[in-house]
Amino acid sequence: MVAIEVPDLDAEIARYRAAGLEVPDAVVGVLPGTRRSEISADQAFGIRIQLLEYVG
Repeated sequence: MVAIEVPDLDAEIARYRAAGLEVPDAVVGVLPGTRRSEISADQAFGIRIQLLEYVG
């Protein structure tokens, strides 16, 4: 897995969905003050990609 910090998680989710990927809605992350979503490995050349946004 690879984690990528993004400044606007909702915008990133919308961008990937517009490109045809299935990306789940954002959820509260494990780290305090974060939100996350992910792109599955089968959609990203075998590597799961976590999208991470720091909030607050």
